[in-house]
Amino acid sequence: MSLRSILGESIATCPMESTESIKPKPIYERCTFIDIDEAHRPYLAATILRFNAMNVLARVESSTQITLFDDGSSPIDVLISDFQHCLYREKIYTETLPLRRALISGVLGR
Repeated sequence: MSLRSILGESIATCPMESTESIKPKPIYERCTFIDIDEAHRPYLAATILRFNAMNVLARVESSTQITLFDDGSSPIDVLISDFQHCLYREKIYTETLPLRRALISGVLGR
């Protein structure tokens, strides 16, 4: 199994493959900035990973602000809502992890 089949992407620098197999990169027509509260910053890495996996036609970059790039095919309010949903889902997941571990340990008697 090749690295390409595992990653599911083409590497343009590989001279052994023909250019016909290289997937075109999506064209980002719209750039949107999203402000994130400081309390939510610890959850951004996992949020960006989850959002990028769910929305293959969009890309998120993080600096002092969140920058959302997309092709313009989806309404921007839907994409922002999806990103915020991923953010709050990650926050809840992280904050409730100790409780869930304790509950499972108690139920399973570990």
